[in-house]
Amino acid sequence: MKRVLRDSIAAFFVMISLVIACSPGTDREPGHAHKDMSPAASEKSQLKTLKPQKGSRFSSVTVPGIINYNTNNLQSISSRVSGRVERLYIRYNYQQVSRGQKLMDIYSPDLVNAQQELLFLKKSGDNALMEAAKRKLRLLGASDQQIRRLLESGKVDYTFSIYSPYSGYVADIQSSGGPVPGSGFAGTVLINESDAGEDGGMGGMESPSSGNSAQVPAVNSKTPVLIREGQYVSAGQKLFELASMNSVWAEFFVSPAQLKEFKKGTSLKIEDAVDPSHKVNTRISLIQPYYKEGASFSLVRAIIDNPGREWKVGQLLNVKKENNKIEGNWLPREAVVETGTRYVVFVRHDGTFKPRFISIKGRSGNWINVGDEVGTDTEVAANAWFLADSESFIK
Repeated sequence: MKRVLRDSIAAFFVMISLVIACSPGTDREPGHAHKDMSPAASEKSQLKTLKPQKGSRFSSVTVPGIINYNTNNLQSISSRVSGRVERLYIRYNYQQVSRGQKLMDIYSPDLVNAQQELLFLKKSGDNALMEAAKRKLRLLGASDQQIRRLLESGKVDYTFSIYSPYSGYVADIQSSGGPVPGSGFAGTVLINESDAGEDGGMGGMESPSSGNSAQVPAVNSKTPVLIREGQYVSAGQKLFELASMNSVWAEFFVSPAQLKEFKKGTSLKIEDAVDPSHKVNTRISLIQPYYKEGASFSLVRAIIDNPGREWKVGQLLNVKKENNKIEGNWLPREAVVETGTRYVVFVRHDGTFKPRFISIKGRSGNWINVGDEVGTDTEVAANAWFLADSESFIK
């Protein structure tokens, strides 16, 4: 009985040994880890790869801007007499004014006396002195029509109207409080790069120091003018300044990293942000460094001739500098995944792909300049989006 039991146990161990010997994976060499040959792993290992291409590309730098008043074309309207403002017809800053438009009604003792003098000389019949009295009224700001109406009615106007000798927009720079003296704008508007176009609002010329937003000069509008009804003005006091629209400024801000792309005299293409077919070519006329709240940047300005008033103040622009030659290491757009403010490539290593965060140096069409972040001998996945799933990023 014991012999039968012993033979049965021996047969059982022989069968176990045969099963282990026939199981998969027994032919691997000792000391080597088992490799995962799942369909997903096999498919990833066969993904197409490429290496960065070293060379130069031509691209355009695009920054957001705005149309602003050309304060070099300001024309001042001053009071020729002393008096009190009885009624004001200009209510807010940057209000449009036409030549001959009534600006205000003013009570002035000098004008009252000059009118009374002319009417007295009319009764006396002294034509020579009448002409002198008319010249005096003209010097005090009276128009020929006002003088003619005075002689016809024979009544003194105690409130005298002042009319604009120019056409333009009221540009009360003193009340705008602009950060750059004489610029005519009151501050800046922040525009996210992600909302400013396909190239991130900077035409692909991004840099680590450029931040995540671009600054645009803001045009001040409809702020109250300094003159008030009931206010006393003196002879020679400046009442308003009118900005002509025969020429305007295209203004935009650039970061220190972008400043090397913009020099005085550089050719620019100005496009309407809403209607790209509305565009004009011009050149940079001014670059002014500016520092505010710990940020350093420069105001860039170009003059646009505007005789037909096609360009409106406050109109948003896309300012482009084209044919910009960039040296670097280039990858196609499909090989780089953009995750908001960061960029990822998948580098091949030991038969697998590992994500690597990088900082890009620029763009040119469908090519991205990765600089020295990825070497020219490094293999990366040609289609990074195929590997960019939520699980991999969480890990």
